[in-house]
Amino acid sequence: MPNHYTPHNSVESPCFSTKRNPPGGILSRFSRRHQRIIAASAIAASAALAIIAGRTQAAVVNNTSTWIGVGGNALWSNNFNWYLQNYPVNGSVAIIGAPATIAAPTVDDFSVDLAGLTINQNSGVVTNTGVNLVIGNGGYVNDNGQITINSSAGNTNTNLGINGTVTLEGTGDLILNAVPAGNLYSAEISDAGSGNLTQNSGHTISGTGQIQVEYFTNYGTVNADSNGNNLLLQYVNTNGTTYANNGTFEASNGGTLTFGSGPFTNTGAILADAGNVVLNGQYIQLMRQFQ
Repeated sequence: MPNHYTPHNSVESPCFSTKRNPPGGILSRFSRRHQRIIAASAIAASAALAIIAGRTQAAVVNNTSTWIGVGGNALWSNNFNWYLQNYPVNGSVAIIGAPATIAAPTVDDFSVDLAGLTINQNSGVVTNTGVNLVIGNGGYVNDNGQITINSSAGNTNTNLGINGTVTLEGTGDLILNAVPAGNLYSAEISDAGSGNLTQNSGHTISGTGQIQVEYFTNYGTVNADSNGNNLLLQYVNTNGTTYANNGTFEASNGGTLTFGSGPFTNTGAILADAGNVVLNGQYIQLMRQFQ
């Protein structure tokens, strides 16, 4: 009996047999055309991906994270609240520029050093109790809205940390919201490593809590305006710490502004406007009188 068995790997398809489709044949022409279509599609897909990747890469290279607040909550830690899910990491610049209809971010679990924080008008940032939001050396806070440190006034240390030389600028207000008549460390601008903070003209620090950095130069306004509560300028040490005022320090609305012990130079104004100013510093040099 003849053997009709043909090995599987030698079976020729009537459609794809090279014998039926010699070079230049129907299949060959189809294959080349198909390959061109695939290649063109790949190029188009690559271009589209390049656009997306370019945006992502730009965000990574520039270390810029932009708040869009569409993650279903207002938590800073939710990746979906950031454009392209580009959550801020060490060295990032965070931009909060959403319109007032989008909830301001709540910093809920954060220990990353930012290179910069920009808050546009009608926007803001609040920090939960116990959170440390740190600005790194050479960094800045450009605040044209409102920052609230310890929004719930919980009794746990809550800080805006100053790590190196940092500028606080803009036309906004940074509100310290410490435990009423209690733990001033619960809302603090603190030294996170040789803190050298300059507050520029037009910006305000207010509320109740404390400022405790190695160097603080003020061209703006520091206002102890929390009725019955204290805003303290506390010195890291009395030997190296220097505070200077070229703007305005004031106590208003029944608040108390207290100067800790340490060198302080005043070429601006110190006002007691329906509030109290308490001086404990032995080294205060006044270039301009109290009002």
